[in-house]
Amino acid sequence: MSALHGWHPGERAVHRKLNYTNDPAVSQLYMYIDGDMPHEHRVFHTTRLPFVPVTTLDDLGRPWGSILAGGDGKPGFIKSPSDTSLVLDAKVWEGEPLIENAKLFGRKNQILVAGIGIEFPTRRRNKFAGRMSKLSRKEDGSCQLEFIVNQAIGYGTPIN
Repeated sequence: MSALHGWHPGERAVHRKLNYTNDPAVSQLYMYIDGDMPHEHRVFHTTRLPFVPVTTLDDLGRPWGSILAGGDGKPGFIKSPSDTSLVLDAKVWEGEPLIENAKLFGRKNQILVAGIGIEFPTRRRNKFAGRMSKLSRKEDGSCQLEFIVNQAIGYGTPIN
């Protein structure tokens, strides 16, 4: 079942600009967005990705991109303890947009986050969106982040 009940106003504006307003395939795609991550997505994120691009918003609502990866640059830095959560043990640097935007956490009750995992050899992509629920910084420059996922959609060859 879809997590959404139609496209948000910004997405509808893009559809109008691209003249997709009368394309039934595009107008109904939101129905493929799940409210939680299917098992395949969880396996994909935890075993296939050496990094994951994510976006967070700054104080003015502007999107900022970050690339998160484990300290060794190999898959396995993401865990998925449930179908609605991702936990990342990532290496980060001072000035990293995600860390800067997370400083807003004390002033706001949530930090929105969206990301996409891409497996280049197969072109498989799984997108997720939700909120950051936890950020712990460590002395070695790494951090543990927990994302609560409430939207997931995937494309590409299924995982065997």
